[in-house]
Amino acid sequence: FGVMKGSTKRTSKREDPEESDRKIRQTVAWWNRYGELQQQIHYDSVKEPLTRISSRQAMQLLNSLEDKKDRLVNPTGWIRAECQRLGGGEDRELDTKIRRTIGWINHQKVLKEPLQYVKVSGQELLSTHASHIAG
Repeated sequence: FGVMKGSTKRTSKREDPEESDRKIRQTVAWWNRYGELQQQIHYDSVKEPLTRISSRQAMQLLNSLEDKKDRLVNPTGWIRAECQRLGGGEDRELDTKIRRTIGWINHQKVLKEPLQYVKVSGQELLSTHASHIAG
C-alpha cells in the first residue's frame, strides 16, 4: 500500500480479483453484444484462463479481438489458446509434475527416444490450433 502526497487515501498496486472479474465479464458481454464476432464468446469457458493471466494481459488480449474479429471463427477457442500461450491456461502444479515425470523417464532411458514436453503436454497441438483459428 502506498500513500499519495497530500492525501490520506491508500492505494494498492495489487489487482482486486473481483474488480478484474467484473471488467473481464463486462468486456466479454460487450464483445458478444456489439463486437460483430462470427461466434459468441462463451464466458464460462474463458473466465478461468483469463483470470490466470494478469488483468492487464487479459484486457489487452480481449481488446486485440478488434484486429482479428473478421478472421476468427471461434473467438472462445482463440482466447483460451492465447491464455495458454501467455502461461495462464495450465495448472502450474500439474505442469511441474509433468515436467519432472518426463525428466525422470528420460533419465531412465527406457524409451527409444526421449519424451518432449511440448508434444506430451499438447502445447504443440494447441499452438497449431491457435495459428489456424487466427488465420
